[in-house]
Amino acid sequence: MIKMLMSTPVKSFLLKLKLLILLKVLPIGIVDGGFMDFKLTKPTTEKLNLDTTELSADQVRLIKSINSMLTHVMSTESEKEYFTGSSDLLRVVAIAIKQANFNKTQLAGESIDYEQQVLEYCADALIDEIHSGKLVRYDN
Repeated sequence: MIKMLMSTPVKSFLLKLKLLILLKVLPIGIVDGGFMDFKLTKPTTEKLNLDTTELSADQVRLIKSINSMLTHVMSTESEKEYFTGSSDLLRVVAIAIKQANFNKTQLAGESIDYEQQVLEYCADALIDEIHSGKLVRYDN
């Protein structure tokens, strides 16, 4: 009955709307009775400016990956993604620490494995913070 009352422009609009939903351009949520709740909120972004003068292309890519992963961890509502994403994030941060310029500019002849030592130091400090129950909060 309702289909008969719709004019051609309305049908055209509804078909376009359905296509946008299928293409995931419009976020939707299903509510009671199968009705769709349209959330037409404008996405917000924040630009971060970094001085990459002394960084290699690989280091810049790592920073972009870390930023993306951190954003995902901070915004996920899935328990599995929260745990696996957090673990993956820390692993990539460890890779970034290992690729720091300091490790490349060690004094000649030194046999100290700074890459390994710094990660062990970080892990020990993190474990101490976790067990103390007082994680340090840095708010700007």
